[in-house]
Amino acid sequence: MWQINEWPLRAEAKRVLSGQPVYMASNGIGAALRAIRVREKLSLTAVARKAGISDAMLSRIERGERASPQFTTIAKIAYVLGTSLDEIAHAAGIATAVHRRTPSTAARDIRRSEKLDKLTTHLEKALTLASEAKKSDL
Repeated sequence: MWQINEWPLRAEAKRVLSGQPVYMASNGIGAALRAIRVREKLSLTAVARKAGISDAMLSRIERGERASPQFTTIAKIAYVLGTSLDEIAHAAGIATAVHRRTPSTAARDIRRSEKLDKLTTHLEKALTLASEAKKSDL
């Protein structure tokens, strides 16, 4: 069992255990925002202006120097980048509890399930035949 003093993120752990509010991990979010911005070939200045924040603020968020970026700020940046907060969270390695299911994804999941059922049936038959062949050889 880890002791608080042994945790790599000792200060964060103390803050969690003290009951203080915990904000999103800005390092991961900042890196994710920068990666998406670079992928979309947008300049820092253009994104900052469209989001209504200063260049310096966006730069600090991307470098992880902004300890607790406001949700609305991240949402504005996401809107300008043309991405969702879920995509940013995923790129930052943050698990999200919301999973949207569209008819196409539901249909895909059903097809996968049907394929797995067929595969399971075939494997069970193969195992049965193999065990019967082994018994007849004995």
